[in-house]
Amino acid sequence: MSSITVDEARRRISVLAADSVGVCWVFVEGQRPWMHQVPAIRVRPSAERDGRWRVITGLFRWAGLHWDPAESDLADFVAWPMDGRVVPRGFDPPRRHWVGGWTAPQYPAQSLGRAT
Repeated sequence: MSSITVDEARRRISVLAADSVGVCWVFVEGQRPWMHQVPAIRVRPSAERDGRWRVITGLFRWAGLHWDPAESDLADFVAWPMDGRVVPRGFDPPRRHWVGGWTAPQYPAQSLGRAT
């Protein structure tokens, strides 16, 4: 994997957004300096023969008072943004960085006015 700066990642997102293209950055190991500042997920390959990759970082669910991390099969996650089942996790008011990745579209509205 080649490295990228936060500024370059944001620039690429802006260019793609101008053409109505959504972006999700995906990485496999360790930490990336941009992982909490752009819509991103971290994945893990299967340790078993089934070959199923897992989303292990960057997917969240609203638990009523706080955000809980969630995991999923990567194949499921890839379909969800296309179906509108997950959206980039934003904040109101907007923050300079994402502090996370993706969530169901109803959760941000449910979280307003509560601890995050």
